[in-house]
Amino acid sequence: MNVLFITQWYPNRENPFFGIFVREQVRAAQSAGHTVQVLALSLHKSKGLLNKKIYHYTDEFGIKTIQCELHSRWKAALFHLPHLQQYFLNQAVQQELNQLPPDIIHSQVIYPAALWADALARKLNRPHIVTEHWSRLSDFSSSIYFGKARKVYAAATRILPVSNFLKKNIQTLMPELDDEKFTVTGNVVDAGLFHFRSSENTSDVLTFCAVATWQHKKKPDKMPELFIGALSQLQRKLNRRIRLIVIGGGDRLDELRQRCNSAGVDARFTGFIPKEKIAEEFRQVDFFVHASTIETFSIVVAEALASGLPVVCSRTGALPELVDPSNGILCDNTLQSWTDALEQVIEHDYDRFGIAEKIKNRFSLDAIGIQLTQVYETAIRQQQN
Repeated sequence: MNVLFITQWYPNRENPFFGIFVREQVRAAQSAGHTVQVLALSLHKSKGLLNKKIYHYTDEFGIKTIQCELHSRWKAALFHLPHLQQYFLNQAVQQELNQLPPDIIHSQVIYPAALWADALARKLNRPHIVTEHWSRLSDFSSSIYFGKARKVYAAATRILPVSNFLKKNIQTLMPELDDEKFTVTGNVVDAGLFHFRSSENTSDVLTFCAVATWQHKKKPDKMPELFIGALSQLQRKLNRRIRLIVIGGGDRLDELRQRCNSAGVDARFTGFIPKEKIAEEFRQVDFFVHASTIETFSIVVAEALASGLPVVCSRTGALPELVDPSNGILCDNTLQSWTDALEQVIEHDYDRFGIAEKIKNRFSLDAIGIQLTQVYETAIRQQQN
């Protein structure tokens, strides 16, 4: 089938790592034998009023991409003008639609991409699939576009939330959507990068790893102070050296360095590194930690598990769908709960190969590609009937 993906979350020239998980889903459809094309729009801050740039290229995975960049001093305002965005996207994609009309239109995230895609699907009379990732969907319920979003969800052939947690959130906001509308389809884990490699830790140092964007936010979604404090207490209790590898960029890094120094935790900060380097780091550590207030999926937890790492993480959002007693420990977001969980995880003998295989079977490119194919085939049958 010819599948047109429409998204605002996608790697672009200014931020080549933004929305990589969306590109992985495109790759999954491609791996299942579908002809894929991506229409992506990105907004950029500039000094001018409004400047449009359109790039047509084929990326390193053979994915044909149309990237529409809008540069404006009013970038924030542009985000709230989906109809204007749609106007420019229609200009960008018209020739390709004539040359290779899609069988399926697959959008990523209800706002704004699914709004654009809904209009195009109606125009072309094609099935519209919506994959939902958005952790702040509840906040969107106060938007002037929420009413339109409800109609788009209702009209969509299928909605693919990345977790059961997110599905329940959507149904809480829109109880008119019944279960038959949904197919939970997780994010892709690149098993070629993230896989188990057997190695015996002969060092007396226990090594933990954490990955995130360490950014100050009005509503904090990461709580690294919990595992830093818990590791400090554990180190004193066990009288054993502990090392923490902190991966990711953000404006909290100086604060976290100070916290680690004050707590006596030996920490190495890598800054932002690509996934290939993250996978290498995972193969050198013993455990993964992730303290969070909300997760609609958590690709970093899934990638850690795919590497065979037992995980200690917060009991929140979709994390209980990934972590169970066979591969780690869920804990409350309190210092005591985290300290207890870390002590338990190092005492348990985990089947690390089994941890990795379970995640590979659920979220590899091939596994997600099969799920997408089933969704597409069902959508085509519904359209024909």
